[in-house]
Amino acid sequence: MYKVFINDKTLIITDKPEKEKSTKTHIVKEYTWDKDIDLILNELETKKTIKSAELVGEKEDKLWKTFEKKFTVIEAAGGLVYNDEGKFLFIFRNGKWDLPKGKIEPGEPTDVTAKREIKEETGVEELKLRGFLPESYHMYKDDNGKWILKINYWFKFLGKAEKLTPQKEEGIEKAEWLTKKEVKEMALKNTYPSLIPVIKEGIEE
Repeated sequence: MYKVFINDKTLIITDKPEKEKSTKTHIVKEYTWDKDIDLILNELETKKTIKSAELVGEKEDKLWKTFEKKFTVIEAAGGLVYNDEGKFLFIFRNGKWDLPKGKIEPGEPTDVTAKREIKEETGVEELKLRGFLPESYHMYKDDNGKWILKINYWFKFLGKAEKLTPQKEEGIEKAEWLTKKEVKEMALKNTYPSLIPVIKEGIEE
């Protein structure tokens, strides 16, 4: 199953639908040709009552590749960093709690991208890779009205509880080490929907 976030709505690409048929708030559509993708995105974008949708095919991996090929794909990588005190590294940008991340440079391994972006955005330099977190997917329209599919690769790192230096020129207001309680009561209540599964898994491992 692939879950794509479009603002606060979700599109699931699957071969095992959660629901048998559409409802007032949920679309279930069998994939037959490319236009089905356009139709389902249009419904999610224009109909306020529709909150989620499922695009169903015989093999979800094959359907996902078909879906990917339709759009410009931007790949990024980032990480959830924890320290020896059991605190987690977050940034605050555009009015929301976020994880440091950025675009992958040509030929750059994804974990190297994640380390570089964490260092640039927060100042944390000593990072040890400790695991992998779920990829996240979200879509938005560019200035020309074309859909962009963004894929984020996520890693879990151990870092030192050093002084943080938020990258102000990138719009980052602050970088903070948060306790697990603060993550649950503050960050998770004011972050992007696509990040919630990543954060939840990362703080519980």
